[in-house]
Amino acid sequence: MKNFIFGLLFVLSVLGFPHQAMGGGWVLVGQSDDFAVYLDSDSAKMISETTSKIWVKVVAKSKRYKESVLKLRKQNGLPVDRYQKYAYTLESLEIECSTDRQRSLETADYDVNDNKISESFPISGWRHLSQDTIAASIAAPLCRQHAESNTWWWDYPEHQNHDEN
Repeated sequence: MKNFIFGLLFVLSVLGFPHQAMGGGWVLVGQSDDFAVYLDSDSAKMISETTSKIWVKVVAKSKRYKESVLKLRKQNGLPVDRYQKYAYTLESLEIECSTDRQRSLETADYDVNDNKISESFPISGWRHLSQDTIAASIAAPLCRQHAESNTWWWDYPEHQNHDEN
């Protein structure tokens, strides 16, 4: 796993994303005027021969982005109280390397004081990883690790106690 994390950080630095953020294993992978996206390199985990999970943090940088979060919540009939101090979203992403897809497993929104505002476990539908996106930049080193790995399905701790179907 150490080789994986070092490889991930090396690839990100080669791609031009070397910035450390907010301590721990958070690494800046992309940003715009409205938001910044970080990944938690310590959370990267291979969960099958072709699939990985990783935590991502999307930090609001503009009032416009915060307003778009509120608008989306309202459109979906979700509560918006306590969102006046919205700061960031944590999201657990699952990357399926063999089919170039991603999906969200869970999300949580936080305010400027790091208090959890809301959480959900949506397990969204699979979305295609479009080239030249931040998600594709996150997926590339994760998927490269799968290609270089010689481990089998039953070597993954999450599956050692389960029978294959």
